[in-house]
Amino acid sequence: MQRAFVVQLRTDSRPGESFRGRVEDVCSGHMTHFENIGQLVEFFFRSLENERAEKLTRRDDCESN
Repeated sequence: MQRAFVVQLRTDSRPGESFRGRVEDVCSGHMTHFENIGQLVEFFFRSLENERAEKLTRRDDCESN
């Protein structure tokens, strides 16, 4: 599974101090702003999990028809 993300850091972000910006999942178009690295990583995991769930749903729909 491959995904593409666009991460934009705010100009006032400083590694180790503040890590703020915007992230977008290119495939789905979902986007959020983040205030720390934890929120950024959480967005990555949530995007990957949503894709996995959608694939399972599509597979289940195909098998039930």
